[in-house]
Amino acid sequence: MPRLNTDQLEVRRMAVIEGARRAFGRWGYHGCTVTRLEEEIGQSRGGIFNWFPDKWHLFLAVSEQDQQRIVATLIDPALTLFDWMSALEVPYAQAYAEALGLLANDPEKKKQWESRSPGLFEPVYAATRARQSRGELRDDISATTLIYYLLVLLDGLTLRRSLGYNLTTSEAKAMQDLALDAIRPLRYHNGENG
Repeated sequence: MPRLNTDQLEVRRMAVIEGARRAFGRWGYHGCTVTRLEEEIGQSRGGIFNWFPDKWHLFLAVSEQDQQRIVATLIDPALTLFDWMSALEVPYAQAYAEALGLLANDPEKKKQWESRSPGLFEPVYAATRARQSRGELRDDISATTLIYYLLVLLDGLTLRRSLGYNLTTSEAKAMQDLALDAIRPLRYHNGENG
């Protein structure tokens, strides 16, 4: 069999990650068996776990890639606040919530989760401070606190969705409006929209 070059190997690795993302989105973390991963990815367990030692590390790779996508989106100054908030969502809410549940009782998994991409969010904090200085976001709280607020909100919504409590369109719109209102500059709350 011919040897694959670095680019070809990376294409295969990315195919495993993309297929795993779909599988986690469909089945959740716990329901995503090796057989289901094989079916979704179209590779044998040897082909999948050649890249990752186990399902947890495969999930970490999926979430790390999405973290990088989210960061790249959040630092785009052209995004509207609505698009900016929407960028925080992931297509595998149930798996994400289940993974967060694993962290509570496993210090090693928690350490791995927290060390996925050290320093990755620093550009997001800088972009948030820039939005604050342009008057797009409230500036009476730190950029870090503002981002933490949005992440906690997202984690809560993700958990509710994973438990089967999906928002109706009007509820989702109301939640988005409430969250946007919370991060807008204070002048919006005082009736100044300009």
